[in-house]
Amino acid sequence: MSSHVLVVGAGVIGAATALSLSEQGFKVTIIDRAGALNEGASGLNGGQLSYSYTDALASPETLRSIPKLLLGLDESFRFSANFSVEFLNWGIQFLANCSADRADSNTLEVLALASRSHVQMDEWIEKYSFQFQHNKAQKLHLYESAKALDNAKRRVELKNQFGANQSVLDADQVLEIDPALERMNAKLVGAVYSPNDEVGDVVALTEAAIDKSLSLGKGSLRLNTQVLDIRIEGGACCSVLTNSGEIEADHIVICAGYESTQLLRKIGIKSTPIVPVAGYSVTYPETAFTPNISLTDTAKKIVLCHLGTKLRVAGMADVGRIALVPPKKRLKLLKKITQHRFPDAGDYSVEPQEWSGMRPMTPSSKPIICQTKIPNIFVNSGHGMLGWTLAAGSAKAIQEIIVKYANSKS
Repeated sequence: MSSHVLVVGAGVIGAATALSLSEQGFKVTIIDRAGALNEGASGLNGGQLSYSYTDALASPETLRSIPKLLLGLDESFRFSANFSVEFLNWGIQFLANCSADRADSNTLEVLALASRSHVQMDEWIEKYSFQFQHNKAQKLHLYESAKALDNAKRRVELKNQFGANQSVLDADQVLEIDPALERMNAKLVGAVYSPNDEVGDVVALTEAAIDKSLSLGKGSLRLNTQVLDIRIEGGACCSVLTNSGEIEADHIVICAGYESTQLLRKIGIKSTPIVPVAGYSVTYPETAFTPNISLTDTAKKIVLCHLGTKLRVAGMADVGRIALVPPKKRLKLLKKITQHRFPDAGDYSVEPQEWSGMRPMTPSSKPIICQTKIPNIFVNSGHGMLGWTLAAGSAKAIQEIIVKYANSKS
């Protein structure tokens, strides 16, 4: 391929997309409105490559908790007071996806993409020797409620039919896997064990993938570059107007997270079902009692990851909220929950590194990976809380769509 592709968005989705296209011989230009890499949802996220845990957010369990969420009674999961038409339409679609059949179908579709992502990431690691604190840490979803664990068991059995390789453990088995959990302030009844799940530093991988893409494709990275308009001629995109000039390209891929909706409006796509879901993280130095296995505390909706010499804790879901600056109250709550539940897991005498990011969430939890009505403009966005997990597989999927289109035009 000798075509020029413009990738809008330099987060992990854009970086992986650029690498996959560069491997096919495309020249790739990557732009981002931010002044540095990883300032969005690909920053200090939870670090977990959750290849087995792809459960859709919209589910019968979530539906039953809607009244509690709307009343603000769940401190970790909130719906913002957003009454825009777009948000209300998203909410209606979300509710429609809360049926058991839809939840199962959406979960399995994302599982298939996650499995593909796992294969692609392993291929890149072997091929390019990427260094990003990658560790096959495995994962435990911890439960205090026997009813909740029983509900999870049904989903585990379903996913295992399609290669998830999960199992349900009792409390004694959980402690055998990681004795550090004896120090957790919780009466666990068991956990879902995911031996195929891994961890890694998304910031390091994003930078490495972009560097490799530029090397292979002889392209360029342009930061501080904001899309002002998209020029369409003859039914196709001919160029993108930015604050730093006009960029001509044969193909455009929009990988701009929740801001993809704004860009798509410029080409007449008025309603893209993606909303921002703000989440937060704190990163502490490790201790002798930092769990080695990755964890999800299902009761408090936080995840813990032993990343190199650090403890990364991420969590909360503020649906519809844009929090460019980490909000003090939410971070204070995250720290309080972490230190109470896992009192020895991190060195809490040190002020942690703090982060907030807006995960781009669709009503179904399935990302949007497609060609648009403008045939040379494509979308790879809407990965929700699984952008890190799904990046490599999504990149491969959109690359195949673009290659097919490019071949049809040659």
